[in-house]
Amino acid sequence: MSTSSHRTLRLLRLLVPVILIAACDKKDATTPGSSVVAAPASILPPFPQEIASVKAELTLPGVWRYAYRMVDRPDTMYGAHRAIEFLY
Repeated sequence: MSTSSHRTLRLLRLLVPVILIAACDKKDATTPGSSVVAAPASILPPFPQEIASVKAELTLPGVWRYAYRMVDRPDTMYGAHRAIEFLY
């Protein structure tokens, strides 16, 4: 091979990654589902949850309202008396 073909190959090896990176890095590219907007957590009001066994009330974030539930049960592990589990 001649020196000009070596230079051409070297130049191609340098330019191909640069061209590929430049083609992929577009700021105005839209992503699928970008038009879907979720409600911010601040819109959903917090809600009180009563724990009858310990006669207490706990205020949980509004986004937890329908996703989580509390399970109150006796627990003697590590010297505890009650356990309150948050289940999703």
